[in-house]
Amino acid sequence: MNEVNDLLFSGCTFCNEVEEIDTKLLVSNITAFTHISNMSTFAIDYVRHRLLYCSDHLIYINEAVSSDKKRECPVPYWSLISDNTLEKFFLIRNNYLQPGQGISFDDYRHHVCTIDYPIMINNHELFITQKFTPLVVNNDGIIKAGLFTISSSNKKEMICTIFSTADKRFHFDFEKNRFEEYNIGINLSDVEKAIIYRIKMGMTNEEIAKNLFISVNTVKTHRTHIFQKLHVDTINEALTVVENYHLL
Repeated sequence: MNEVNDLLFSGCTFCNEVEEIDTKLLVSNITAFTHISNMSTFAIDYVRHRLLYCSDHLIYINEAVSSDKKRECPVPYWSLISDNTLEKFFLIRNNYLQPGQGISFDDYRHHVCTIDYPIMINNHELFITQKFTPLVVNNDGIIKAGLFTISSSNKKEMICTIFSTADKRFHFDFEKNRFEEYNIGINLSDVEKAIIYRIKMGMTNEEIAKNLFISVNTVKTHRTHIFQKLHVDTINEALTVVENYHLL
């Protein structure tokens, strides 16, 4: 358990001083977010090395059996990862981007890091997507608290990507043990922007087709092209990229 806590609760923080975090306000805001989004959510206080918040509903966790659990850990998902996956988490942690490494301080304060990784559920390997964003960052670029959300993933291998607000994307290369900038080069057409905007507003394919005076099949074709351009597989991933890169 010590090595897991060292990895996951030390995270990308290397601070010696203890600073006060307004945990009551943070928890209140996270709780409101969780209720609105209905997502599996937890937050970590890196100053005190503790779990700050965990939502009542966590996807897949109730399906896990005792043999799935590899170690004791306050965060249930991290109890279900293999030793090999844990080693990859160490690689990511030890080589995590810092302000000035291709990313400005302001971008670093608002970056999003997504990791697709496998957990064991009912003796079967299942991939999930973990999204992390800083909640509190001090003037030295040290993350004091972070928010995590968990969703299902259709990936078949472990992938780690950092999105910045300055139209930058960094992929972690497990062979080179470092993050490398990936030039996303996205150019959505006006129709594709119109469709993704309406998807963001919660409209169905049929409603979008009627609103734009095009056929449902045309909407579906444009959705396929959008996914290809954004290098994503799901609409949630597409909306995340669109938001992070200010494509609308």
